[in-house]
Amino acid sequence: MRGLQSLTKDNCNKVKATVKEHAWYVVYDNINLAFRKHNQRTLNQDSFESGTTASVIMSKLSAELERDPDPLRHLCLEDLIPSRFDKCSIPVPTKKLLPVEKTVAYQLPVMKINQSSIAGNKEVLDAIMEYALELTQK
Repeated sequence: MRGLQSLTKDNCNKVKATVKEHAWYVVYDNINLAFRKHNQRTLNQDSFESGTTASVIMSKLSAELERDPDPLRHLCLEDLIPSRFDKCSIPVPTKKLLPVEKTVAYQLPVMKINQSSIAGNKEVLDAIMEYALELTQK
């Protein structure tokens, strides 16, 4: 058990140090578990637990730099009124291909927060920034 706690602390420290030096993204989702009882009584009833799990993904690329400020400038009348089915969509741009690189992701601790509302989403983001990553507001 001590080995597992040591690995967890080492991973948390590594994530905290890495997010201060590199670009990163966070993804999270809620986990809902229903616990059903075969024989329900007053003190033995079904329960429903909600929690949130999150991951930090490290990346050298920024999606903001690649965004086209005017995506409709690529659209022409032939795209709106197709004469054949093979011209039903805008062609995929091939100029800025993403380089192939290994994605580095770190799992954050599970939080007992119900993320199904706007207030819950704010609470999750605050918990990730303040407690899991220990980042201050700057």
